[in-house]
Formats: sequence, C-alpha cells, structure tokens
Amino acid sequence: MWSVTFSADGRFLASGSGAGTVKVWEVGRWREIATLGHENLVLSVSFSPDGKFLASGSFDNTVKVWEVGSWREVANLKGHGDDVRSVSFSPDGRFLASGSGDETVKVWEVGG
Repeated sequence: MWSVTFSADGRFLASGSGAGTVKVWEVGRWREIATLGHENLVLSVSFSPDGKFLASGSFDNTVKVWEVGSWREVANLKGHGDDVRSVSFSPDGRFLASGSGDETVKVWEVGG
C-alpha cells in the first residue's frame, strides 16, 4: 500500500497500491466494494470533503477522479510529466491539487 484515506463521513476507506489499483472498503463490515484502475502504481488517494468524489494519483502520470457510490471514473486529468505523488482536495471541494515528480503542482477545478 502506498496511500490510504477515509471518507469524511467515515463510511469508506480507500487504498492505493503498487498493483495499479485503488481498493475501496466499507468501514465496519471491512469488505471490499470497488476496485478502480490505473495503468501503474497508485501513489496517493483522497476523498473530497463533501464525500462525492475520490481522487487518485499514479505513477502513470495521471490523476483520476471517481464518483463515490457508482465508483465510475468521471475525469482523467493529464498534464504532469512524471508520476503524481500526491492529491488533495481544497476544503470547499472546488479544487484538486496534485504534486508530481516533475517538480510541479497543478490545481484542477473539479466542482463548485
């Protein structure tokens, strides 16, 4: 595991792995409810403050945004020239920041 995060309401736990997947677990029952994919290892995961989205950053140089509940991919953000090492939503959930091995930080407008 490279990264783990709880949803703000505590219902879900997401983990990013070296296998190129994000696993989502239902807290309390501790059962896997979704497996989400990247093309390479997943270095960072983060839920939006409102609990509507989950973001993942990967060694495949992308940031993906997933809709919580349906677990469908709603955005595949490209623009980094190296692995995405960190993802984090702004407190209002309007922006998503990503940090990369290319020594840049990108800010994406994702809601609001």
